[in-house]
Amino acid sequence: MDKNFQQEVLRRLDTLIKLQTLSSMKDDTQSKKIDLLNGAGFGPKEIADIIGTTSNSVSVALHKLKNKGTKKEEKPSENKSGQNRQDASQLPESRTEVN
Repeated sequence: MDKNFQQEVLRRLDTLIKLQTLSSMKDDTQSKKIDLLNGAGFGPKEIADIIGTTSNSVSVALHKLKNKGTKKEEKPSENKSGQNRQDASQLPESRTEVN
């Protein structure tokens, strides 16, 4: 096979992969699509090409998804007013001496 034929076959396979991926995610939000494609090993440029956006938009969405996941894992308990509170075991010991 000559090199031009191989490149054309690869280009068409790439197009088929993109079309199949898009059709399987047609009801998902853009953020969900980005998350799924990233989890499947696609990079920002590849994801942008598949879903029809810019690689910068994909990178921003990935950053937000990463921060969102981190905040869920580290979210402290909140009281009714929405303020963060610490568990008594996390407070430093008092060093006030009584005479």
